[in-house]
Amino acid sequence: DSILPRSRPDLAIKDSRTGMPLYSEGSYWPDIYSEEVWDYNIEIVKELAEKGVKEIQFDYIRAPARGNVYYADYTHNEKNESKVWAITSFLKKVREETEAYDIKISADVFGWTFIADDDQGIGQLIEEMAPYLDYIYPMAYPSHYSPGFLGYGIPDEYPYEVMKYTLEKGIPRIGDTKCRVIPWIQAFSLGVRYTEVEILEQIRAAEEMGIKGFLCWNALNNYATVEKALMLREK
Repeated sequence: DSILPRSRPDLAIKDSRTGMPLYSEGSYWPDIYSEEVWDYNIEIVKELAEKGVKEIQFDYIRAPARGNVYYADYTHNEKNESKVWAITSFLKKVREETEAYDIKISADVFGWTFIADDDQGIGQLIEEMAPYLDYIYPMAYPSHYSPGFLGYGIPDEYPYEVMKYTLEKGIPRIGDTKCRVIPWIQAFSLGVRYTEVEILEQIRAAEEMGIKGFLCWNALNNYATVEKALMLREK
């Protein structure tokens, strides 16, 4: 949310060098520790629920990870809590405040958070988030894994293996919560050309894990390849 920090600089993550809102990763950021920021978002959720929206998906629910993070000053973190605490406490409050609404709560997380044991400095720890979510959507895009992952020089060339490993590592960490795991499928090309074959390989990996359903992402909103993949799947 780059709008709120500019309208209310007092609610922004500050740049320790200037005292002004921090600009990182191409955006300004609200302070994840601010309960006023939490309440602002919860009011939006309630408004949407009252208008008939059935699911609220918190996309990129995290602290900044790159750029000027060294200078990030969380002035609302008065008790020196962790970023995991901030993200989890927000989701907990969302759940408590929306109990009266017929609405599902979900969140997107990086695929790597299904593998890493820590929060990677961004506050995403899936075992802490899952109790307050109906769905968790890992963005396990093979193109986003570093060379050498699982011994592959170009992990992007192994969509089935990357997706399968990510889900195998992460699903047990959800435990016996009611949260369901549904992966994002890479439906775009970034270095390696992705066709219907690569899309179907990712879907196959998810289905072998007992997952029913998937989401597809293409930044250009070009889903012709997905349509071809689904037609082949039906055959």
